[in-house]
Amino acid sequence: MREWLVRMGAWAHGHIGTSAHRRIGASAHRRIGASAHRHAAVWP
Repeated sequence: MREWLVRMGAWAHGHIGTSAHRRIGASAHRRIGASAHRHAAVWP
């Protein structure tokens, strides 16, 4: 399951991450990224 999450995360970041980063800002990107990383880390 984690491998799928990583792949989907990479795909989504590649498609929307760059433009979203410009709109929302680096601080929001870091907060969202850290939260997602913590959640993914607890998955089996």
